[in-house]
Amino acid sequence: MKHRVTAVVGLLALAGGAWGAGQQFVVTELAVSGVRHYAGGGLTLDDSGRIWSVIGVPLPQGEEEFRLYSFAPGEGVVYSPVTLTDFFPVQLHVSGNGQVVFDTFQLGDEVGRRGYRAGPGLDTWTALTTGVGSAVSDVNNSGDVSGWIGVGSDFQAAVFRADGTIVELGTLGATWGSANAINDAGLIVGMSGNGQFVDNIGVNRAFMTTGEALIDLGTLGGTSASANDVNELGQIVGSTGDVYGNSEAFIYTVDAGMASLGTFAGQENGEAGAINDLGWVIGHANTSDDGIPFLWSAQSGLVDLRGLLDFGDDVEVLALLEINNSGHIAALVDVDGVVQTARITVALVPAPSGAALAGLALFVGARRRRI
Repeated sequence: MKHRVTAVVGLLALAGGAWGAGQQFVVTELAVSGVRHYAGGGLTLDDSGRIWSVIGVPLPQGEEEFRLYSFAPGEGVVYSPVTLTDFFPVQLHVSGNGQVVFDTFQLGDEVGRRGYRAGPGLDTWTALTTGVGSAVSDVNNSGDVSGWIGVGSDFQAAVFRADGTIVELGTLGATWGSANAINDAGLIVGMSGNGQFVDNIGVNRAFMTTGEALIDLGTLGGTSASANDVNELGQIVGSTGDVYGNSEAFIYTVDAGMASLGTFAGQENGEAGAINDLGWVIGHANTSDDGIPFLWSAQSGLVDLRGLLDFGDDVEVLALLEINNSGHIAALVDVDGVVQTARITVALVPAPSGAALAGLALFVGARRRRI
């Protein structure tokens, strides 16, 4: 079953304080893969808009084996030619030009979690480490992979170069950290403990680096922060503690420093997960009783994505994972009680004039069909 939006489905209500300059997001497409999402598997997409994920295949003895797959509207689902026997995939990432990396827990592997680089045909894979654990978080178009490597009983940020070398990035003063993203220029962002503790909980700080010393990005008044993604312009997004003890989504640039993306009414926590080269951000916020998948741009401000969709009670957007420069978003949706992978496509358009707004209902021109 596939749901597709065939017209503009919603009218944006802007919320962003000083942000926003008369433009609004619209959703132009929602295409559902029809594949039930494996709860432990990753979800990502490439520059062409093809979604990548993992499917669990039940075995007669009650176990599962796993297979990578990709999906694009109009092209259907394409499965990798071989299964991952005795593997339990955790994360999956793909570069803009289609290089695939993933990490798994494998039965009988003494190090537990380990990162892998898939071959061009997805029929072979090469471990990123031997003898120690590792995990992946991103891969750039040169094939350099960000993630972490096991160091004793802890883990530290690392980059796994395409030539097979490993660069251990160190920490901000603690024994743990993770590199969460890397762009094509080699700018790396992530999270590291700084050696401090609050209420016996280690403090994490967002960092950036080009492979030398880690640079602490600070916070918006709280103690902890994490940098989750960086685009080719060097804009960094993530989550930071605030003066109220909550967390909120941030954007950071070298020139302007860290700034909040804004908050929703009643918001308790928020996090920006990804940013494209247009400066469009996706993320998730929580109130005391609700979860809010959101979009943000400097032109529109903070936007509740649910206000742009009108599919009734049988379709719910659960999470937004990645966004590319065409406005394609890798998403998890609940369709009639089944969690599936999907691609949502958004565009940023001029906002209607005040006179036009007065004559528009909240939702206009929405049509829905099932295929």
